[in-house]
Amino acid sequence: ISSNLRLLLDSHDPLIITFHERSQRFQSYLVDLDRERNMIALDEMIPRDGERFLLAGEPFRVEGFHEGVRIAWESNGPPTIDESNGSRCYRTTLPDEVVYHQRRNAFRAALKLAQLVNVNLDGEKLKSPISGKLLDIPATGCKLRFEGDITSRLQLGQVYDRFNADLPFGKMTAPVELRYLHHEERI
Repeated sequence: ISSNLRLLLDSHDPLIITFHERSQRFQSYLVDLDRERNMIALDEMIPRDGERFLLAGEPFRVEGFHEGVRIAWESNGPPTIDESNGSRCYRTTLPDEVVYHQRRNAFRAALKLAQLVNVNLDGEKLKSPISGKLLDIPATGCKLRFEGDITSRLQLGQVYDRFNADLPFGKMTAPVELRYLHHEERI
């Protein structure tokens, strides 16, 4: 956790702070990281009116990007205001968990044909489940193959609430959104 936050601190990468159930976004910077005291410090927020949400104890989310890597975490309780070094900052405990998401543009982790994963697509919008194979897994979705022409059964933009994949480490179930649909006739 500390090493990921240190990237944001050392690079002076801007952070976006959002409060739950509020649409406004605020900018700040990580200005201190103290592992011994289990504390971090965030710079004053821009616009400054975000401070009143902090002081009211509203939970918040922090998100930063370092060289294409998204680093995000949730607040661990209300911060305290510190003006001891001549400038104002917000001190809070080091997060218990940090999301580190590295996106690779157009990178697709392809699966070997002998190790294709069985999948089922199901949901309220389908009359019956559709079985297929998982072909690859990029950071932003997955590519599936189904037998036959199923284009009339599916709709672009539709969320299918029961997608099941029999992964090597266990079964995964999640809702999925159909973003692209293509049928190839075999000759």
